[in-house]
Amino acid sequence: MKKKCVIYPVIATITLAAATVLSGCGSKEEEQAAPPAVKEETAKETETAPQAQEPAKEIEPGDHVLLSPGADIVYIVDGSGRKIREYDLEEIRKYPNLESFYVNSYSFVGEKDGVLIFYESNQYPWRDEYGCEVYAVDTKEQTVTILDSDEGEGIDINRASLYKDAVYTLRTEGGSYHENMIEGTPASGLKVGRSPYDKVLSKISRDQYDLIMSEFAYERGSVTQSFTEAGYLLVFDQSGEQYLKLTSDGKMTPLSSMPKRNEVVCHYDAYGIVYEHYQAEGEPDASGIYYLDLQTDQKKKLLEYAADQAYTNVLTYHGGLVYVVQEDQSEYGHSGYLVVAIDPQTGTRTDLFTEEDTPGIGYEVRGGDVRNGLRIISGDLYYPAIVGSDLKWVRVGENGEGREDIGCPIQELPSLKLGQITYESDEIKCPYCGTTLYRFYAECFRVNDDVSPESAKINADLKDAFLKFPEQDLEYQKTLERDDSECEEHKEYPDQYGETYESRVGEVKIMRDRYLVVYESSYWYGGGAHGQPGFGQFMYDLNTGRRMTIQDFFDGSEEDFKKLCAEKTVENMQSYGAEESPYFETDPDIVYQSAYEQNGFLSQVDFMEDGVYLVYPPYEMGPFASGFIEVKLLDDSVYD
Repeated sequence: MKKKCVIYPVIATITLAAATVLSGCGSKEEEQAAPPAVKEETAKETETAPQAQEPAKEIEPGDHVLLSPGADIVYIVDGSGRKIREYDLEEIRKYPNLESFYVNSYSFVGEKDGVLIFYESNQYPWRDEYGCEVYAVDTKEQTVTILDSDEGEGIDINRASLYKDAVYTLRTEGGSYHENMIEGTPASGLKVGRSPYDKVLSKISRDQYDLIMSEFAYERGSVTQSFTEAGYLLVFDQSGEQYLKLTSDGKMTPLSSMPKRNEVVCHYDAYGIVYEHYQAEGEPDASGIYYLDLQTDQKKKLLEYAADQAYTNVLTYHGGLVYVVQEDQSEYGHSGYLVVAIDPQTGTRTDLFTEEDTPGIGYEVRGGDVRNGLRIISGDLYYPAIVGSDLKWVRVGENGEGREDIGCPIQELPSLKLGQITYESDEIKCPYCGTTLYRFYAECFRVNDDVSPESAKINADLKDAFLKFPEQDLEYQKTLERDDSECEEHKEYPDQYGETYESRVGEVKIMRDRYLVVYESSYWYGGGAHGQPGFGQFMYDLNTGRRMTIQDFFDGSEEDFKKLCAEKTVENMQSYGAEESPYFETDPDIVYQSAYEQNGFLSQVDFMEDGVYLVYPPYEMGPFASGFIEVKLLDDSVYD
């Protein structure tokens, strides 16, 4: 059993998705003509940058774009990580004629001379159904041009990519694969035709073969790039079980050393294939990461997955090395992430660097975002990490040395300046069989002394609010008598017997220059189909240090408040249609009586900028699937 208390800066909850590395770099003259949505680095900015005195590294093809998903920022950097320019997708969405396009970082394909390429499914104004389109947004002219679409019977676009100044789209037409190649720009004129390898693809029936999506298999989005750089494409045989190597002459060579179907191909090149294998019953090969050497046809095990293996993921295959991230989950609720490089030829493993989860950040960005965001540019490693009060792109050397802020912020975290977070983690195991019977993870916010003259008073109350329940529950669990009578069931159903409680700090902010607002989210699980989520809010007067309650903003009696809750709940229920209502009941009288009986001055309320809301957790007024139901009680005039 262990217990740990660590202090971290506090940050707000954010969302981040996987980053993408693509090609494209405009000329200096074109950069100067860019609109406000594109920000170029001036000569002065470049000279004063921390890395300005270093000679620029040679840029490897396709390796000079950093995408910040979720934050709507695309950075173009050179081989040394110097920012050349950036694009704000939020501003680009305001361009004329983009109303019907959902411009976002998830659909971003690449950048070419100030033109951004996107590929997405959309509900088009001229269609009655969803379809796929590949389109270009010219950031200088603020225009949009459709490059390819799946209009037509039996046509589907599977993916799009940018490679060597051309856009490639993989399509199925009448059951066969094809690849279109789109050259030029909307301004200079577009040339649309088939790619050089389309004839090879057209021989593959979609009913007979299943192409491995190469953007996952080697970070190559186009068939042309796979044939050009790797010399082949991976496909399945007619049974859908055996891997084949398809070369540009149309020949298919069975890869007899590859396991049959029970694996995930991660990356491949001309020399070998990196894949994850998951052992099936009766198979000799253990689960783990493997490498098939195409020169010798030898299969090598790079890393074996133990039965209790924590999260492990192949990040990329670059420069002859396989990069892997391993998660250390030895402390419940708080993980560390180790990035290693493995030479598949020698089996040599090199530990590069580690990152840890930051309390208060939630699950969206874990350990910065090493698991999804690692990129390699000219040999250096880049990934999102917490730097000061921001989430930023940082660079470490190819040997894992150093950790440098390259001046490419992803998201500001203003709450980082307001305080810190402590966390506690503990667990109780069965003394007879070792099954985890109880575990908890609880965070606690601590406001900085300079935020309020009553910071000590606020912190004392916050500690009680965040930690009192889990600490008392832990002590109760320790008093329970246990024997070995249930050990057999413990081992068979460990999740059912493993009670868990998590409490995390959410958003932290100053409201109306007077109130400190701290959000908490929690989750309890004690068996069954799902656990019980919860969230709370604590608001303090910065001048007095006192926690605010509904009685500070409501002048009537508790009876008046109960009636207000009932009336507003009925109004909220009636605002929904019968089929979309989140409530159990739709009879106004029943809803009124239920709301009246449940509520009082101790009801859960949420103080928002636009007013005060009553909060119903799942099951109180609606099913679990409805989530939390919020009912507005008072407008923002109550804060005046």
